[in-house]
This record gives sequence, structure tokens and C-alpha cells, in this order.
Amino acid sequence: MSSNRRPLIFVVDDHTAIASTLTEILGESGFECMGFSDPLEALSAAKSNPPDVLIADVLMPKMNGIDLALRTKTLSPSTKVLILTALMDVGELIGQARGYDFDILQKPFPPPELVTKLKSLSAND
Repeated sequence: MSSNRRPLIFVVDDHTAIASTLTEILGESGFECMGFSDPLEALSAAKSNPPDVLIADVLMPKMNGIDLALRTKTLSPSTKVLILTALMDVGELIGQARGYDFDILQKPFPPPELVTKLKSLSAND
């Protein structure tokens, strides 16, 4: 991640209101954000403009967040991944991601917690 530009964050949640709200909050916090309610659209966008950080809900139609993260990492190995979940046990899904270091944030969470998490991910380059 270059220090002369804002990190590009993809926010992917099948609930449009959540994707747009998180995109707005993160934009106001200094991140360049793109919100998606369709994981396939996010994957397509990542082919031409890979994000620095992918924030993805675990359970979505068409493609779950873990599969989206794995495919995005194939396109852009340096992309950091933050998985959002309301599930108490995501071990089985995360098991699909062996060998990858994905951060998990449990829903619901206060927006400042998300901003702090992203700043720590961005600082770890």
C-alpha cells in the first residue's frame, strides 16, 4: 500500500443498507471505499482495481465471503481481508481458508471499532 494515496477498501455485504452505510462511514474516516451488495460484482471490480482491504460478510447469496476472499487473494495476494459475521462459530467456513490470515469482526460492532481495525490493518504493511 503506497503512503501517498488512501487505501482502497471494498465493502461487500448482500444487505445494501449495510454496504452503503459502512462505505460512507469509512469514507468519512479517510478511506477510499467502494461498496457492493453482489460479491460477483466485487470480484469483477477487483480484477481491474484490486483493493488494499476486502471487507466481506460471511453469508451471502451467489458466493460466501470466504470464497470471495480466496478469489480476491488469488488476484491480489497483498489484499488484506476482514470477514464480518454474526455467526458465533465460523470455524468451519474459515477452515476453507487454511494458509490465509483473515481477520474476523463479530457483528454487531460499533463503527469506531471497524475504523480502528482497518487502521491497524493498513499500518501492518
